[in-house]
Amino acid sequence: MPHLWQITAVREAAAIAFVSVLLFVAYHLSTVFSPIVLALLAAYLIHPVVKFIERRTGLSPRLIVALLLIFICAAVAVVGFWFGPILVHQITLLLEALARIHVRSHATS
Repeated sequence: MPHLWQITAVREAAAIAFVSVLLFVAYHLSTVFSPIVLALLAAYLIHPVVKFIERRTGLSPRLIVALLLIFICAAVAVVGFWFGPILVHQITLLLEALARIHVRSHATS
């Protein structure tokens, strides 16, 4: 008589159950893990820049990171102020067009 794990259907059912539970837990913990993953990604991307500037200037890594964060925040703010009104206007036009299409589609049916 074969062992339980030698039966293919049992192994596949266990694998599907394990992956399902893993996805369920990951989905419910995504609010916790999302900021952590984003912070790790940011650190991974900024680290080479910090090392390059540190070698060139001799500044401390903490100062370089602070300056980079200030620069990145300022750049995002400038882009937001520049393109923000344009984006809001375009979204407003899109919503108005979608509302007209919706009204027309219900008027013909």
